[in-house]
Amino acid sequence: MAKDDKRNKADRYNVSKLLQVLVVRSLAQLLPPGPSGDVPVIINAVDPGLCKTGLAREVRRLQKVIFNLVNTAIGRTAEEGSKTLVYAASAPRETHGQYLACNKVATPSDFVVSKDGIKTQGRVWDELVALLETLQPGIKAMLTA
Repeated sequence: MAKDDKRNKADRYNVSKLLQVLVVRSLAQLLPPGPSGDVPVIINAVDPGLCKTGLAREVRRLQKVIFNLVNTAIGRTAEEGSKTLVYAASAPRETHGQYLACNKVATPSDFVVSKDGIKTQGRVWDELVALLETLQPGIKAMLTA
């Protein structure tokens, strides 16, 4: 693995979480509430928080020691983290398109709600739809109908 690959690998988790929030926000806009306020499907981004699981099992050496110390100090049990998932599964329609953390609607990062974040969200969505179109022709028309 090249040095650049190792450096970029460390940030993939954070980037994947950011992409999740941006895509969920775009997807939720495709299913806006109807006149009565009902939505056919409630779509949310869910963050269970740092949980004591096997997430770091592939981490090596000093990073693993540091991760384990932090996780021991502030990590939640898997059961506690799963409560946010249960909350999301039973959440009221007012949560549609929101970021859920600690069993409630939370504010995503400052970047996500900034002008740059909103522009990035649009670009990510457009790139995702273009990729999906190559995999399943016709999906773009379905998503924009």
